[in-house]
Amino acid sequence: MYQISLRKAFNFSYYYPIVVYFFPFAWLVKSDFSSVLKSFKFFAYLELLILLTQDLVLSLSGKLFLSFDPFGQQMFMDSGRIMAGNDFLLLACFIIVLARKLKHTLPSYLGVLFFLGLVFHLFFFTKSRMLFLLMIAILGVAIFFNSSKGFTKPVRLIFYVFCFGGLLALMNVLIAKMNFFSGDRAASGQVRLQAIAYYLNNLGINKWFGFGFTPYSDQIGGGGQGVDGGVFYTSDVGMIGFIAIFGALGVLFAILFLLSFVRFLRTFGDFSAKLIVIVYIFGQWISLSSFDVSRILIFPIALGFLIGFKEYFNSEEQAKSDG
Repeated sequence: MYQISLRKAFNFSYYYPIVVYFFPFAWLVKSDFSSVLKSFKFFAYLELLILLTQDLVLSLSGKLFLSFDPFGQQMFMDSGRIMAGNDFLLLACFIIVLARKLKHTLPSYLGVLFFLGLVFHLFFFTKSRMLFLLMIAILGVAIFFNSSKGFTKPVRLIFYVFCFGGLLALMNVLIAKMNFFSGDRAASGQVRLQAIAYYLNNLGINKWFGFGFTPYSDQIGGGGQGVDGGVFYTSDVGMIGFIAIFGALGVLFAILFLLSFVRFLRTFGDFSAKLIVIVYIFGQWISLSSFDVSRILIFPIALGFLIGFKEYFNSEEQAKSDG
């Protein structure tokens, strides 16, 4: 149908098997959870320090000392945004917050500095709206539940109602300020909405098989472009883009993943820990594809850490009860 060679189709799909990295990484995390977590945090702190140094140099001299991939170079040339390592840093934020939540301890001073530095970098230099909102949501949930520990149940309920309303108001303000659907970056948000409609309308064009691995995913069914000539990309519409590629297999994967994840969460931490996991994993399904080439390694690492968290803290609780 697309008149492309098998080799060219492979070039658009070679990275999907990376998800099997989950199995060796989960084994590694279960084997030595503490060492893996410490190493992971070290590299996250180091990466953020390097990026903040780049931010400072860029602000003072307008120069880059880091070398970006072609996509990162193009994004910097077009909009001045630094798009390097941000998905890894969001994962680090999630892992650090979740570790403290499961330990029932407050973050260290270094952890607080990491969160503040990440907020600064994402807001002023990366300007990635979805990543920034996800980070704020993760931190917001953690602060929200930590702040109510000493309250009685009636007071806690009132507190939750007011804080939840405040968090919704804050997210609404942030969405407005970050120009999702108005202002100089409105076209980007509008193109994503149009891409969702485009992919949903053309899901059945190859019957059960989806679009498959093709460079022409924006030209199916006669093609389509968004406002200001914006091109549609499956990686910009989260799980809908994944289903557009894989068709019925994508739907089956999503259903099986949801069912297994619900079973997993039943015995994972308290309600606040469950909510943090849901925000991170499923928040990305909105407009950040976990199976995009730039994020597909992050996905099995995140799942591997969740397996490690569950086994490590369950064994600690078992040891306490036995003692």
